[in-house]
Amino acid sequence: MTIQRLAIAVDALENGRFKEAVTILEELVETTADDPDILMYLGIAYVQNEQPEDALDILEKAKDLVEDHCVLYLFLGRAQKAVGHLEDAEHTLRKAIELDSLQPEAWEDLAGVLYARGKYAESIACIEDALVYFPEAISLRALNAMAYNRLGDRTGALCEWEYIHELAPDSKMGLINYAYTLLMLQKPQDAAPFVRKAIEVAPSDHKSWVLSTELAMQQEKYNLAFDNVQKALELNSKCTHVLGRYTVIKNELGMSDYSETLAEFEKQIADQSQRWRGLYYVYKHLGMTDEAIKSLQDGTKEDCDAAAPWIALAHEYAQMGMDEESLEAWKVSIRLRNYIKVHCDACDKDMRIPAKTSGGKIRIPDIIKCNGCGEHIPLPQGLSCF
Repeated sequence: MTIQRLAIAVDALENGRFKEAVTILEELVETTADDPDILMYLGIAYVQNEQPEDALDILEKAKDLVEDHCVLYLFLGRAQKAVGHLEDAEHTLRKAIELDSLQPEAWEDLAGVLYARGKYAESIACIEDALVYFPEAISLRALNAMAYNRLGDRTGALCEWEYIHELAPDSKMGLINYAYTLLMLQKPQDAAPFVRKAIEVAPSDHKSWVLSTELAMQQEKYNLAFDNVQKALELNSKCTHVLGRYTVIKNELGMSDYSETLAEFEKQIADQSQRWRGLYYVYKHLGMTDEAIKSLQDGTKEDCDAAAPWIALAHEYAQMGMDEESLEAWKVSIRLRNYIKVHCDACDKDMRIPAKTSGGKIRIPDIIKCNGCGEHIPLPQGLSCF
């Protein structure tokens, strides 16, 4: 009878009937409390039924009764992550991978935990290891792009979004992010065909019109940009990507009420976790230098695990002739990235070089030789802002 009921529970679990599986397995545990298989399946069912607290006790008990089992560690890690025990989840998921490195979900869950902990460089290293086994895993590549973006490495993110678009050309997510990243790299000509495609495939998505607005702005076609942003506003009037660009366009067109739109934008973005990005974008376009710098300085505190605000701050300090402050900002960004990113203007090549320390401090060499064309690149001038 127990075997038959267990088979029914497993079938329910495999076919998405998680509540039914929980009910059956809870009944079985009452009569066979020390059966490790039943305990493991119940723990998995709890995780799938969004009962992570219940899953923790059951899976810990099952772990003590059976030999190391990859799936058990995978779901225990998921339960730990769900209740916010991220450090425990990291250790547990590393154990799952150690037991079976060909389990893609374990790699993805571990990378997600590292990302959630602000360990973006470690998340990238984890994903790069996973991609050796699963090179076409779109979810892994999307997470990698996000991690690169947090490190202020837009060309790294671009490579992933390009690969995703090639793997899944019909994916709206891949298309929009690929086009957006091209635009953020100031490549409007490259982005244009993908922006047009986004409008074709997703005309009712405000993000498509944000792309079209940004493209027109970079082409300095502000009347067209105004028309496009109006369409985005109709679809999502509270989106800060929309409101920020609406503010900038109004200012460019000499509309006197742009300050009211700016105030609305600042109100809407105030509670966002990465608000520094939007504030910096708008203030920079409006020529509000002090406010732009402050937004970046705030970003380095509020978004302290991300290298991106430090890189933007290093660039701004350099533009202002504040070389010492710029160099210190670069060093913080390199520590967070765990690599030095250099751009060769001669051959348009990016290089990522492992960071080195001297006496516990980041050491930036004076010159790097390009491994593409052999050009000597002076640093910090040759450090890549993208």
